[in-house]
Amino acid sequence: MLPCLFNISKEVLKWQKRQQQTEKDQAMTLSNIQFALKIGRKVFWKNDNYRVIKDSLGQYFIISRCNGDCVGLTNKQGQLIERPESFYYD
Repeated sequence: MLPCLFNISKEVLKWQKRQQQTEKDQAMTLSNIQFALKIGRKVFWKNDNYRVIKDSLGQYFIISRCNGDCVGLTNKQGQLIERPESFYYD
């Protein structure tokens, strides 16, 4: 059990370090978004209606909680489709 807790602690410390850097940059990068989801944080785009999710195939989407519409998080080149400053976590 201890190794599992240790790994989680290491992941949280990595998250905190990345988040400190993000706060300096005032933008979430794709890797920050993916990492936040990996450790269980909720990530949103613009407001709480638009949540970023990872599906069972490992794909990332922005989904509207009001009507269920969704769009891919990245374009074909693997770049965020929206400005990084528009993303935040809960």
